[in-house]
Amino acid sequence: MTNYQPHDTTATPNLFPDLIELDALRLTVIVDNEVDNMTSVPKDLGQTTIQQKLFKDRRNLDKERSTAPYGNCHSHATKEGEAAAAGGGVTTVNFDFNDVCCGAHGLSILLTGIKDNKEHKVLFDTGPTSAIFLENAKRLEIEFEKIEVIVLSHWHMDHSGGMLAAVEHCQKARLQQQQQQQQESSVVIDLHPDRPDERGTCLTKPSPAGATTLEQPPIEYVAWGKEPAFKDLESAGGKTGVPNHVRWSDATKTWSPEPEIMDERYVVARVKSKGLV
Repeated sequence: MTNYQPHDTTATPNLFPDLIELDALRLTVIVDNEVDNMTSVPKDLGQTTIQQKLFKDRRNLDKERSTAPYGNCHSHATKEGEAAAAGGGVTTVNFDFNDVCCGAHGLSILLTGIKDNKEHKVLFDTGPTSAIFLENAKRLEIEFEKIEVIVLSHWHMDHSGGMLAAVEHCQKARLQQQQQQQQESSVVIDLHPDRPDERGTCLTKPSPAGATTLEQPPIEYVAWGKEPAFKDLESAGGKTGVPNHVRWSDATKTWSPEPEIMDERYVVARVKSKGLV
């Protein structure tokens, strides 16, 4: 029988020791691959930003006032439903689809860190296009003048397509605010310096001659220490990186393999009672 030796936690490094602990972290999803504004939300879980805007935080209020079956349902009725409620009936809220965000292939999240009742906002990625980013931001009533930093996770159009529009709107909103407060400041843009000229996917198979197609090289492993164990993943049948991912160079006018997207980054926050998020 082997004696169990507990893990020595004192040897574990303290990741990000200088990271300030937030009281709370709020995430507002501006662009995502899908949307779901119809699912009921339990009262104890609160409301999402879009639901707050759509229903004015009155979904549970309607349930409490309801005197008829299915009284918590929200119809597509007009505002005349409000007048009907004055006689003791069910309050009806108009569901306006012009206020509903659109899903798209991409990502954009507004991070709001709260510390000592003060808020700091970071925009993480900007979705695939300026149009979808700006339309959803408008519907969510995003306050561009309060965004201090824009961070790009990596150079892919579904994450960076709305970058110019985001910067322009942040700067315009901040300039308007600065004229009133007589202060000068610009939004900070945090980008990886290794920007590719273009990226894509190789759809053709390697040819023996290699004349017109891109030959796929053997998998190369990135030395990140003992974790993650890429060799174990491969032996289990997995693949590392993005298969057939390629990178274009204007200088050499050629495509080159890029399975490991080395400029990919993340945002981490230390939240009270939650740890690293």
